[in-house]
Amino acid sequence: MTEFALIKVGDVEYPSILHDGVIQVPMRQSCETVGIPWQNEHRRIKNDPILSEAVINLMTPFSNGQEVMCLPLPFFIGWVFRLNLNTVAPIARPRIEALQREGYRVFYEYWTFGVARNPRFADGHERRPMSHAQMVVLFEKILKRTDPASRSFFYQILSIEARWAGVALAPLSEIGVEAPPAPDLIALLFEALDKLTIAGVPWDHSRNPKLSAVNPTEFAELNDKYALECPVTSALREAVRKAGIEKKAVNSGLNQGQTIYCWVFDRRPAPTIVEGKVIEGVAKIATAEAE
Repeated sequence: MTEFALIKVGDVEYPSILHDGVIQVPMRQSCETVGIPWQNEHRRIKNDPILSEAVINLMTPFSNGQEVMCLPLPFFIGWVFRLNLNTVAPIARPRIEALQREGYRVFYEYWTFGVARNPRFADGHERRPMSHAQMVVLFEKILKRTDPASRSFFYQILSIEARWAGVALAPLSEIGVEAPPAPDLIALLFEALDKLTIAGVPWDHSRNPKLSAVNPTEFAELNDKYALECPVTSALREAVRKAGIEKKAVNSGLNQGQTIYCWVFDRRPAPTIVEGKVIEGVAKIATAEAE
C-alpha cells in the first residue's frame, strides 16, 4: 500500500510515499525540488555502495504508471547531507547548507557524548508529545487500514505517543481488522505456467536453455482464455519485482526472433503430471481448446 505525503528535511519539503510501512522518497522529484541535474545524481546513487543497496523502484502517484527510484528516509537524509552545494539551485542552497553544517555538529555530539541535541524541540533535546487530537487521527488511520505493514507502522508511532501521554492503548489486534494474508502470487504464477507447459501451450520466449521468459501481456491473455486464476495485477507485478525477477528485452524463440519484453527467471524443473491441481488446470485448458 502507498500513501503520499510531504516531508520536511532541513526546512525543504520533499514528496514521499509510505510503502510497506517504510517512508520512501522519490529521487527524481527530490532532485527537481533542489534544482540539481537528475541524470548525474541517478548515476551517482547507482554507483554508491551504500545508497545503491537501499534503492527501491516504486510506482508513485506522480510517476504516470512508471516505476521510479526511491530511497528510504534515513538514507535520503544521508543523501541530502552529502549533496554538492555547488550543484544546488540558489533558492534551496542556504537551507541545504544549514542542514549540512548542523549535520557535522550532530555527528560530533553523537559519537562524543552518545546523544545529539535537536534545538528545535522544546527544553533542549526533550521531544514534544502529540496532542490528543493528533493521536485520535493516528488511531483512525489504524482503524481504516487492513494491510499489516501500514497498521504496524502507525501503531508503533501511536504506542510511543501513548506512553508519553500516559494513555492506555489497546493491542493492535483489537483495533480494526487486518486483511487475511495475501496468496503466494509467485507460486500461483509458476503453477499457472506449469499448467500451460503440460497442456502444450507455448509461452516461453527464451532461447537460453537455462532461463525461461514470459511476456506479461501474453500471460494475461492466456490467463483469461484458460481460467488460470492468476491475473496480472499490480500486486503480481510487485511480487515479481520483490522476487528479483527482472523484465528484460528478449530475442524471442517463439515469434521469429522478434524482440519482446519478458519476465526472465531461471528455468524450473519440468512439472509433474501427478499433482491434482495441475491435472485440474490442464482439464480446464483442454475444455477451453475444445470450445
